[in-house]
Amino acid sequence: MHYYMKSFGGIGDALYDNSTNFALAFAALHSGDSLSITEGIWKTGPLTIQDKNNITLRLEKGARILFSDDENQYQPVFSRWEGVLDGQGKLSGRPSLTSESFRRVLSLPWRSASQS
Repeated sequence: MHYYMKSFGGIGDALYDNSTNFALAFAALHSGDSLSITEGIWKTGPLTIQDKNNITLRLEKGARILFSDDENQYQPVFSRWEGVLDGQGKLSGRPSLTSESFRRVLSLPWRSASQS
């Protein structure tokens, strides 16, 4: 199935915290489903994708996921997600986030280019 972030009450106005809305959306997704993020700036904290493999997160043209700059929100999580990040939108960490913190934003294991 194909879902839209707005269906879960999300607001892409750069002000509204969509953390709860992303959690609701990811809870509804099943293997093979996709979630579209439409044009706008979607402010959020960490995105936690648990037990959700083979899903597509589609960032439409003009869509931007803007992560919180509060590093205390990003606790280390050791997990693996198999899915697709697709589209023409952007994922935006804040300048104050280190690469380690940005890894925690997506709750993904760190893997350097030399390990690929």
